[in-house]
Amino acid sequence: MPKPCRETVLSGLEPLVVRDFVPIGERANVAGSARFARLIREEKLDEAIGIARDQVAAGAAVIDVCMDDGMIDGAGWMRRFLLAAAAEPELARVPWMVDSSSFAVLEAGLQCVQGRALANSISLKEGEQEFLRRADLIRRYGAAAVVMLFDERGQADTFERKIEIAERAYNLLTANGFPVQDIVFDPNVLTIATGMAEHNDYAVDFIRATRWIKQNLPYARVSAGVSNLSFAFRGNSAVREAMHAVFLHHAVEAGLDMAIVNVATALTYSELEPNLRTLVEDVVLNRRADATERLTEFASSKSHQSGAEQGQTKVRPAAERRRRADDSQSESKSASTSVEARILDAFIHGNDTTIAADTLLAYGELGSALAVIERVLMPAMGEVGRLFGEGGLFLSQVVKSARTMRRAVDALAPYIKGTAAISGSPKLLLATVRGDVHDIGKNLVGIVAQTGGWQTIDLGVMVDAVKIADEAARNSVSAIGLSGLITPSLHEMTEVVRELERRGMRIPVLVGGAATSRLHTAVKIAPEYGGAVVHSRDASEGATVLSRLYGADSQAFIDSVRTAQQQEREGYESQKTVNETRQSFQPASGREEVADLSSEVPELCADRSFEARDSTKRTARAEKRGGAQGGYLSRQISDLEPHINWNMYLAAWGVRRNSDEGRRLLKDAAAMLERIDNEQALTIEGVASTFPAHSEGDDIIINEQLFIPMLRNEQTGMCVADWICGSVGAFAVTAGTGLAEFTEKLRAEGDDYGAMVAKLLADRLTEAFAETLPLSGVRFALGYPATPDHSLKREIFELLGVTEKTGMRLTQSYMIVPGEALCGIVVDHPDARYFSLGRLSSGQLADYARRRKMTIDEVKRLISNEL
Repeated sequence: MPKPCRETVLSGLEPLVVRDFVPIGERANVAGSARFARLIREEKLDEAIGIARDQVAAGAAVIDVCMDDGMIDGAGWMRRFLLAAAAEPELARVPWMVDSSSFAVLEAGLQCVQGRALANSISLKEGEQEFLRRADLIRRYGAAAVVMLFDERGQADTFERKIEIAERAYNLLTANGFPVQDIVFDPNVLTIATGMAEHNDYAVDFIRATRWIKQNLPYARVSAGVSNLSFAFRGNSAVREAMHAVFLHHAVEAGLDMAIVNVATALTYSELEPNLRTLVEDVVLNRRADATERLTEFASSKSHQSGAEQGQTKVRPAAERRRRADDSQSESKSASTSVEARILDAFIHGNDTTIAADTLLAYGELGSALAVIERVLMPAMGEVGRLFGEGGLFLSQVVKSARTMRRAVDALAPYIKGTAAISGSPKLLLATVRGDVHDIGKNLVGIVAQTGGWQTIDLGVMVDAVKIADEAARNSVSAIGLSGLITPSLHEMTEVVRELERRGMRIPVLVGGAATSRLHTAVKIAPEYGGAVVHSRDASEGATVLSRLYGADSQAFIDSVRTAQQQEREGYESQKTVNETRQSFQPASGREEVADLSSEVPELCADRSFEARDSTKRTARAEKRGGAQGGYLSRQISDLEPHINWNMYLAAWGVRRNSDEGRRLLKDAAAMLERIDNEQALTIEGVASTFPAHSEGDDIIINEQLFIPMLRNEQTGMCVADWICGSVGAFAVTAGTGLAEFTEKLRAEGDDYGAMVAKLLADRLTEAFAETLPLSGVRFALGYPATPDHSLKREIFELLGVTEKTGMRLTQSYMIVPGEALCGIVVDHPDARYFSLGRLSSGQLADYARRRKMTIDEVKRLISNEL
């Protein structure tokens, strides 16, 4: 008999046998290419396709495509992009790497890509059962699987951890019949030259792990995403490309089969200037203790040269502008002792140690507090805003700059009669809508807007439509910013614009916050108002929107927004028509099947839809648990500090952990935690209990009397109710009690930055508290993707007696006060896992409304993002 083929074969219309090193084009990636992301957001599909086509022309043998962006429909765009690419001759012939951290998006790509693709990626981080389930699906779609070296303990960052996870994954896959030649390991390229000694061997460990895999795991392949290696030198293209070239040279020698690279700018090892190559090689191979310092010194000296002088060096424009700004300030300080130069330098660097004295010196020179504000302070903040908009400053640095500005104005307070408002400056009214208490994003918008010369009027949280309209009229504002975290806030935003419309007002409205989206703004809010309504995804984009609303091309900008929103509405209505042709949802009764959804997914997946409904799967943990367990809980900061997710804290600032700014932020956070602890500023408390429970259909029945209805993903069939096995946990926790008073105290001290740090830390402490609950199982927070109905918090609060036992309460829109809080249920079942509902049919919507004893419109307001 012939021996089975052990070659890895990928294909588009043409086969690609992986024998030599395979370059994978990286630019069709919304997370890695700002241009590609912009084209996707602007729905310029043809131009986006052109980016992939350019990668093939530049030498890419495979094209990576990634649509992981919270502002777009990842699965929809993955399908749309790949189907369009299939009609392009240059693209149709090459294989694709379908790339997503969401398996639903990954699967959407695999369902429509032609040929044999690479599925990037799966890992063991969600356990062996889910790992093998996803691998089996990838195999049935005819693709090879990229296996990231993660497990339940996290990312493999050392050689020993990398080979441990690789061997475990290889054994699991091969034991379950996965073809060995279709296993592609990614041993995690991590950032080096960060200044932290523990990172110095990251590249060495990757290369060693590659060699070990090739020697010990027969026929498996190894891949890499290279760009993360050089992140420490962001802004210096020459050094970054040199690092990639050296790394690939040694990794390919060790057996690396493929890598995601920018083929258009990639250099080869032999092309590098010898001195640079040696410096880089010292870093990549960790050959000298001072390797990082030497390369940093070289990079700093070379960053001042032109591209021609460096030999293909290209310095990132924003970084170059920041460097020039820093240089000009250094020159100003050395060449002149002008107070204006010192104030500008203080604003750019967020340094407030001498700002009061310098501001008073400026007052002595100009003789007018208003002149100091308009001629010195506002231009300095304008420069900060410009640098932030160009990418030359981090958000955290802008917040510190705003604190410096405030302290400068405070120094002038005794000399200001009446208001300190700057004449002619536009006013921005900010409010978190009724029923919602979240305001971190809103506060950031206000701080960033001030750098652009806007006066901000912050009405705070839980503000109703009438008050927003009244204050907008009374203050003659130029724009209104509405913020909302939870789904019911979307309805409140619509009520605000209806109130503005009723009064005949035409003030532009910005909407933002976690609950909002561009699509919802276009479909639900904008049609209710004759003025402009613009969605803003973050503080940076909000500043851009404000500048365009009051720039020279304001009407053209508004017209373009309205045109895009009309296209969004038309696309939504078209998709809605398609969805309504699907078969109607059939509510579950006991353990009967719901609708036959096999037409929604490929035939090969149709048999996996409702495995969790088999009641025999629950018998392993079906023992009854008599009565409630636990009760009131409290924690100290020292209890929770080891559980804080610092990566999420830094993500709120848009800063990486290994950067200088990241380290400064963590130092500031540690100091603030110490102050909070010393002053006992926060009460960290909650309630958690377990109760006897079972399920009937899609309802969870607690204590034989409390009905908690759940919703079902209509494609996968998953529903939380399927995983109830004799008991359910319930919890409500907060680290926000006392936060409002503490942040007000900080603001009174002139420390807006400190107030922001405290609020973000309260969020992280709350999450850490939830991680330490005495409840085992999977935690489903109400208002999140699997259980999006915020109103269910009412039942949980009553069940646990939360309001009576703690300082937490619910608003009329079912948001918890204080806002730094979580409430949900805990399910202890071996099959339980996180999932997102996806779109719901009108049939399930009606069924849920019936079970919830609400009208369909009420349910729509509660879970509209899931419709």
